Amino acid sequence: MHELPVISRVIDVCVRHARQNNARRILKIELQVGPFSDLEAEWMQRYFDHISKTTLAAGARLEIEKLPLIFRCAGCEHEFEVPLPDNGAAGAGLPEIICPECGGADCSCIAEKGYRIGNMEII
Repeated sequence: MHELPVISRVIDVCVRHARQNNARRILKIELQVGPFSDLEAEWMQRYFDHISKTTLAAGARLEIEKLPLIFRCAGCEHEFEVPLPDNGAAGAGLPEIICPECGGADCSCIAEKGYRIGNMEII
């Protein structure tokens, strides 16, 4: 149920920006969700559909993008993506992380847990 306050906040932010730009409607909101987030797309969509009904976002498309798991090598500072395990649980069952650029093993995860609004289409 923690998706409810997140979606409520996303709608508030988008409506405020749409009004500041004299928009009549919000057509689409792109929401980027970090790989460590436990937000569920199904519930975000349900809450979005319900809450947005009485706002400039009524009828808008909510596009949810799960961000990749990103690591940075301490040796060469190369950043690279590591596929999530099949079970989708980031950090569970990951293989040893080796930098594809220099072969170093001192790599740190820099992926986000939270979410951010990536883009918004208005008219």
